[in-house]
Amino acid sequence: MTDQKNMEEVARLGPDFLGFIFHPPSPRDVGGKIAGLRFERLPQGIKKVAVLVNPDLEAARELVGRYGFDAVQLHGEESPSFCRELQKDCLVIKSFSVGACLPDHVYEYEESADIFLFDSAGKSRGGNNEAFDHAILQNYRGQTPFFIAGGISPSHAASLAGLQALHPAFQKFAGADLNSRFEIRPGIKDSGLLSTFFEGFKRKGKGQNTAPDGAKS
Repeated sequence: MTDQKNMEEVARLGPDFLGFIFHPPSPRDVGGKIAGLRFERLPQGIKKVAVLVNPDLEAARELVGRYGFDAVQLHGEESPSFCRELQKDCLVIKSFSVGACLPDHVYEYEESADIFLFDSAGKSRGGNNEAFDHAILQNYRGQTPFFIAGGISPSHAASLAGLQALHPAFQKFAGADLNSRFEIRPGIKDSGLLSTFFEGFKRKGKGQNTAPDGAKS
């Protein structure tokens, strides 16, 4: 999210998390706009997530404290010990790029992250607008809940909501990260597309009595 009006419009749809990217190479970087966003206008219960790449620990802590972020999502090569230190200040979401298989070092972070995020491998740290084969996650044997990201569109609502019924590994599936395919332009979400996804996601989940926890925008 990068715009006050758009942020409030999306918040009315009831996502569980709202993400704010602090990474200058990204077209969604909010660093120059964050001071003008009024987080107090957001409904209670929506968690604010700072998305960072290889941050300095003290800089990350300062950002969390200054703006009241509930979680930090890490997209770099942050070590398990770095993540554990940051867990003292907020929830930690650790991102992993998924290509033909799950990366082996995922399990080194079992005690160091509250949520994993499995994203499509690509030239960028995120926002590559491509989906990976979600069946790969049947090989996941960890205990940490995970989000799925990467090229998710409104058409994925039913298939994602039904994942938990397919394989024991998907019992740890906690939600979907929605980004580039729900945008009018980088950093500005299309609330209509998000609403369509949310409705299909929840409807399919209720039908199978296996609804994931929620979605992240």
